[in-house]
Amino acid sequence: IQPFTLILNDFNYSTIDWKNYAYQNTNAQRLLDFVNVNAMNQLVDTPTRGDKILDLVLTDMSNHCSIPTESSSLVRYDHKAVTFEVTISPNPLPARVKQKYFSKADYNLLREGINSYTAPSPSIGTGTYAQTYSKVLYEHLYSCMESGIPNRMKSSSSRKSKPVWWTSAINKFYNKRKKLLCRTKKEQQVPNWKQSLLSLNKQIKALVKSSKANFESNLTTSMKGNHKAFFTYVHNLKG
Repeated sequence: IQPFTLILNDFNYSTIDWKNYAYQNTNAQRLLDFVNVNAMNQLVDTPTRGDKILDLVLTDMSNHCSIPTESSSLVRYDHKAVTFEVTISPNPLPARVKQKYFSKADYNLLREGINSYTAPSPSIGTGTYAQTYSKVLYEHLYSCMESGIPNRMKSSSSRKSKPVWWTSAINKFYNKRKKLLCRTKKEQQVPNWKQSLLSLNKQIKALVKSSKANFESNLTTSMKGNHKAFFTYVHNLKG
């Protein structure tokens, strides 16, 4: 497995409990071993058929993937469709990139645009009302940002930066997992390495989910006094 691996498919492993990483037969154990040995995470956490998670998203770059959500399927199928976003570019960064020029922003225009927002009717769109509401609100905010904040060209940096919601606690557990995997490759016998890796993966996933939620909640409440941080985050999500 090379860095930045993403595998998604209908695996149809109904004997795996992904919430507890428990299995009932040898084939399921092999898949879990594959996930753990390659330091991957399974991102889908809601049932996709009945009460089972059969459609999986396996990746070793979960910090660059949004949490998969249920969506309407384009074809007639007995499984629920899931969608997610990947915020990483497979191509090298260009010498100069387009960025928002916040010091030249027209915040009066932004304020007028935000105040003009009208929530959609519950009968409009597909999926749940929450999904429709979030999509319409996001598109409206992005439109306001495009009209109120000019762009400028700026030299890009090849240095990789961590997500803004990344915390020292997440970094600590990622380093622990990295050291465990390195030790496992060097030594033939590492006691209880599978259990330790499972525990670290679950803790990292919980910390990432909590940290992102807390960051976005704080960002929303402080938007009035910190427009730049809010619109920068929205722009980065747009990718």
